[in-house]
Amino acid sequence: MWLFKMNVEVTKDYKWGAVLRKRGQQHIQLLYEVTQLTWGAINDYKIDLNGSYTRRQTGCSRHIYVVKLSLSLRSTLDPQEVQTERMQALQVLSLTLLSVLAVSAQSISSGKCPEPPVQQNFDPARYMGRWHEIMKIPAPFQLGECCQATYTLSDGIVLVRNDELLANGIVNFIEGTAKIVDASEPAKLEVSFFENAPDAPYWVLATDYDEYTLVYSCSDFAGLFHAEFSWIMSRTRTLPKETVSALLDILKSQGIRTDVFTETDQRPGLCSGMP
Repeated sequence: MWLFKMNVEVTKDYKWGAVLRKRGQQHIQLLYEVTQLTWGAINDYKIDLNGSYTRRQTGCSRHIYVVKLSLSLRSTLDPQEVQTERMQALQVLSLTLLSVLAVSAQSISSGKCPEPPVQQNFDPARYMGRWHEIMKIPAPFQLGECCQATYTLSDGIVLVRNDELLANGIVNFIEGTAKIVDASEPAKLEVSFFENAPDAPYWVLATDYDEYTLVYSCSDFAGLFHAEFSWIMSRTRTLPKETVSALLDILKSQGIRTDVFTETDQRPGLCSGMP
C-alpha cells in the first residue's frame, strides 16, 4: 500500500558556487543516509535526491543551486497499522524537507549541536553598537557584501538591524530583536526576525567588545543532524589576520568546521554607501 509520493524542487541563489557544489553533494548524501536510517519499519521505499548548478550572468560570481527530491513510500503493514505508519513517515518527511530547504553553504553535520563554551562575564551593554562582518559560514538569508549588524539595548531587549549591499547596488536590511534566555549565561541569546517564527540561537563565544566578536548559532533537527552558522565580526571593516586565525582556532577546538568560512567584501570603495 502506497503511503504517498512527492516531488520537490528548491532553487536558491548563492555566491561561491565551487564551495557550494562540494558541500551540497555532502549534504545530499547525509540527507539520504539519515532518511534511510530513520525510516526503519517502512519495507519498500525509494528516495532520489539530485543537486545541480546552472550559472547566471550577474555583476558578480553567483550561481543557481537547484535541489530536486523525489520520494515515494510503500508499506506492507496491515491496513489497520497504516495510519500510524503514515504519521511516523510524515514526521520524518517534514524533517527531510526542512533539511533540503536548508541546503546551502552552511555546515550541516550528523548528530546533535555541539555546545562550545561562551564568553565569560558577558556584558551586553558593552557589546552594543556597530559590528562589521569579516567572515562567516555562508547563509541562505545573506546574499550581499559590506554586511554589518547594529545592536541597541532597549528595556532589556536588544534591537537588531542587519544591513547588506546587494549586487544591484541596493542596501537591503532586516530588523529584529534578541533576548537573553538565562540570566546566568548572558552570552547565550535568541534572536527573532519574523513573527511566529522560531527564535535562532546567538551565542557569543569570544569578544573583547572593542575589536572583535565570534558568534555561533546551531539548530538541532531531532538529534539526527544539525545546521550551524558562525560569524567573525569587527568594530571596523578590517581585522588582523592573527585575530581571525585565533578565533577560527576556538571553533576548531570544539570540533566545528572552519573550511566552509568565506570572507565578506568590506572594501571602503564598495561599502561607502552603507548607512
